[in-house]
Amino acid sequence: MNINKITEILSNNYDVDVTSVTKGGIKKVAIVVKNGDVQPMFYPYDYDHCTEEEIAMMIISTMKNLEIPSVNMGIFETYAGAKPTLRVGIRPKVDDDTVHQNYLDLDVYLYMQIDNEKSAKIKTTMVERWGVSEAVLWSDAISNTKAGLIVQSMIEVLAEMMGVDVADLPSEGNQIIIKNNNNFRASSALMMPDVLDMAASKLDAEQVVILPSSIHELIVMADNGDFNHEDLNAMVIEVNHTQVAPEERLADHIYVYNTTTKKVVCK
Repeated sequence: MNINKITEILSNNYDVDVTSVTKGGIKKVAIVVKNGDVQPMFYPYDYDHCTEEEIAMMIISTMKNLEIPSVNMGIFETYAGAKPTLRVGIRPKVDDDTVHQNYLDLDVYLYMQIDNEKSAKIKTTMVERWGVSEAVLWSDAISNTKAGLIVQSMIEVLAEMMGVDVADLPSEGNQIIIKNNNNFRASSALMMPDVLDMAASKLDAEQVVILPSSIHELIVMADNGDFNHEDLNAMVIEVNHTQVAPEERLADHIYVYNTTTKKVVCK
């Protein structure tokens, strides 16, 4: 693929740049379309079986149909302005200048949720400018993230879709979905025992298996001996490599949480 050919076409309409970004631990080439404070990124190698002209036209079409809201970036200059937007994300381990911590075999990190589609990772330089401790930052981000989480059984999801009462559906083999309203980076619930306790309570289970569906949601099942952990690991690997984009994969194995010890372990 000739990236220069794509940017040459786009430059007739927009000011563009090519950069390398890391998404979910995967380095990707991105075309940045500069549009004031908001600068959408497009990943040309994600467009399978398309010519450079087709990719450029799709980007132009997207830009024309994209109603970019006016974002006052100045509000993020102070901690008071940024605080309501703070969230916790989780990803495979990455060594960068974002505010992050190791958690099991993963990283948890901080970001700002600008709107339903845009976010920005929090850099260490921003924390210095705000003049707050990282302890305060993490506490506020975790609190904001929890407030947006939804812990819902698959039976409840199906009942809503079908317009029937939950009691009318069989409960055997039920699963719990942990997500949020915009289906964005909710898997950080893996580090929140009280949220996992809610899921376990819905399953009436002391110990649960957690399937890392993606960086956006978790699937929780009762660990009652009905499932072989190795078989579940094999299933996670297969789903990851056939249905989940590389930058959205969390882990190639399951996790187990015990409500008594309040500990999550890798399996």
